[in-house]
Amino acid sequence: MDILAKKYANIIMSELDRKEEINLLKYLNWFKTALDINADFKKFVFSPAVPTTKKINVFEKISSTFKYEIPNVGFNLIANLVKNSKVKLLHKIIIEIENMLLKEDGFTRVKVKFANAPTDQQMAAVEHILENNYKLKPSVYIEVDKSIVAGFISMFDGKMLDASLQNVFASLEDIRIE
Repeated sequence: MDILAKKYANIIMSELDRKEEINLLKYLNWFKTALDINADFKKFVFSPAVPTTKKINVFEKISSTFKYEIPNVGFNLIANLVKNSKVKLLHKIIIEIENMLLKEDGFTRVKVKFANAPTDQQMAAVEHILENNYKLKPSVYIEVDKSIVAGFISMFDGKMLDASLQNVFASLEDIRIE
């Protein structure tokens, strides 16, 4: 699915100029967030009882309230993915488009998992580590994962920086065994 998401993102981005790319990303992010936080909207979008044309009409009415112009490719993409119930693919395409835009601006997308929502001070410390130790210009995406207990896990460019408490204990266990 990751390869398919990259192909979709590449095709979409090749058709748009910078302003259209940013507007499309705003629209897709809004759509993804609406699906994630509103169960009624998600039921409406993926209900087989609601015709796709009606769904598209609703999307067009909602998007007409936005202050920016949404490229037609956004409507077409959502229509096709909704029609085929491919919400996970939509999420991955949005992430790929975000990554492409970030790379154009010299940023690296970094996913950071915390046990709880981090404080501003914790975020500043993580960004400092990424900038100084890994020479990144990070764009941080936060995910809460209660299994971490303490510390954080950071993922970027296929690499993982594990500064979690579990990793510290595992390292100590390895030393003790040796």
